[in-house]
Amino acid sequence: MKNFFRCILLFLVFSVPAMAEEPADSKPMSQEEAVAFFKGEVKGENANWQVRFKFDADGTVWGTNQNGGSDDGKYAIEDGKICFKWRRWQDSCGSLARQPDGAVRQILANGNLRMTFRNN
Repeated sequence: MKNFFRCILLFLVFSVPAMAEEPADSKPMSQEEAVAFFKGEVKGENANWQVRFKFDADGTVWGTNQNGGSDDGKYAIEDGKICFKWRRWQDSCGSLARQPDGAVRQILANGNLRMTFRNN
């Protein structure tokens, strides 16, 4: 029963994104920029999670969070968006915006920030 409640808690924490406040000088990413950025190991973070991602060119992605939880799935970059389809974690799809510091934000359709990515 403890594991059930732990899973529910993790789901709720991971599925509640922060509101995005885009800097005025952030800019959408081109397809080429996004494909180049999401190669190999990339760090991701939001208000609740820090995740190390590994992206393969065949569309496979692996993720490990700060608590040691991990998942794998597929990702696709298309039309300025990145979409994730995970086996266990919550799927997401959002537009990509490059920040002045080089970070990349995934913004959901409702305007919420899902994840901020940084290259290692």
